[in-house]
Amino acid sequence: MLKRIQCDKFKENNKVRSSFEFNNGLNTILGDDVGSNSIGKSTLLLIIDFVFGGNDYIKKSTDVINNIGPHTIKFVFEFQGFLYYFSRATHDFENVNICDEQFNVIKVIENKNFCNLLREKYSLDIPDLSFRDGVGRFARIHGRETLEPKKPFHSAVNQPYKSAIESVLKLFDYFKFIKSQQNATEESLKIEKIFKEAQKYNFLPLIKSKEQLKLNHQKIALLQEEMTALENSNNIGFLDKDLLFKEQIIDINQELRLEKTKLLFLIQDLESIEENIKNEDGVNPTDYENLKEFFPEINLRKIEEVENFRFKLGVVLNSDLNEKRSSLRLLVKLSQTKIDELENRRLHFTEIPTVESALLTRYSDKQREIFNLQNINKIYSERENLVKNSKEQKALLESLTKKYLYDITSKVNNTMNELYNEISFNKNPPRLNIKSIEQYSFKNENDSGTGTGNKALITFDLSILKLTKLPFVIHDSVLLKQIEDESIEKILKGTSINYF
Repeated sequence: MLKRIQCDKFKENNKVRSSFEFNNGLNTILGDDVGSNSIGKSTLLLIIDFVFGGNDYIKKSTDVINNIGPHTIKFVFEFQGFLYYFSRATHDFENVNICDEQFNVIKVIENKNFCNLLREKYSLDIPDLSFRDGVGRFARIHGRETLEPKKPFHSAVNQPYKSAIESVLKLFDYFKFIKSQQNATEESLKIEKIFKEAQKYNFLPLIKSKEQLKLNHQKIALLQEEMTALENSNNIGFLDKDLLFKEQIIDINQELRLEKTKLLFLIQDLESIEENIKNEDGVNPTDYENLKEFFPEINLRKIEEVENFRFKLGVVLNSDLNEKRSSLRLLVKLSQTKIDELENRRLHFTEIPTVESALLTRYSDKQREIFNLQNINKIYSERENLVKNSKEQKALLESLTKKYLYDITSKVNNTMNELYNEISFNKNPPRLNIKSIEQYSFKNENDSGTGTGNKALITFDLSILKLTKLPFVIHDSVLLKQIEDESIEKILKGTSINYF
């Protein structure tokens, strides 16, 4: 838990003020109107968020930082009876300093690694949940985008609903059960999409309806009857049938050449994309040093900046390249499979003596048409199975997600009802309704007033404190006008969390 915050630039009556000390449970911040460098309530709450790895103190308190100047926040955490000392500077906020008891810097780590440390120490080690994603939305401070009463799940006003709801699923440690099914669903949809793309570009033959499938089966049966009649009428028995396959070998060879040409182009495209992905490396500062020998006045820094911009742009495009690479890999595999099938067919045939040309042509044409129709039917069935599998995977995902969303809804609403009674609010507690992974509502029926909305937000956060591993909440005074300190103390009695 957070124990202490101090800064040499924070003053009271023109003197460096003593440190801010914190305890388990409720911690109340009182305003101070004296002193040019006095710290307001909301500013101190942003500083508390800052020591928990947030960045809004830098972004939202520019007036304070401009007035005070660059400064370093020193702070202490206590975990399992041990004190941990840190500092974080406004002019180097991407890093956090690990310190000794006198706040001498021992080691500098990136803020993201500091957040990972807090995640571990607070036992918030939930799969796929970062520390800031877990706690950020519960720092409800003036100036931050977390004060919207109707969006308690959101860490920012414009955050997509799906992202906000998934974050809450993670906080309840339910997302891990959904993620594997989510991956299976995405993979099945991806394969279905690639299969359709292959048909779109004529890598696979296409029929569009079951009616056409039925007609193909009828045509195959008719062709087989005609082949049998042709054999009988020309005294070509089953034992002599191989004599008629010479022309078919020629056709197979021609089809093989076309397919191998397709495969060659696919492989070239794939190698090109893989080379582009491979070459997305950062720029080595020495890459252009040799230019100075011929152009002494050249601005190498500008060249490196341009190259680094190109590299960053490449990172943005990299995800598209990876998706295209996956598609091409499947198309290469499909093409190679077709080549293998054609070569296997050719193995069934042997060199044959000369046979009447007209008879051979008629027979081989029918044989080839049957094979093509059977192949088209097979591909149609495979596509139907892919579509069916995608629908089944999606239905499983929706069912699983619905189950855990209902569980969260039920638990939060029941806990809010209990808290409303404990806090002695009027009747009509807020209701959470999660309609899907992309939609939820939160409101008090028949009462849309600001005070009611703020009470609802407080009640929601206190419910999450009770139901999850959330280690703290921060509520600015704008939310707390409707609730007494004694009521919150009653709720938090016996807990080991921080409430600011």
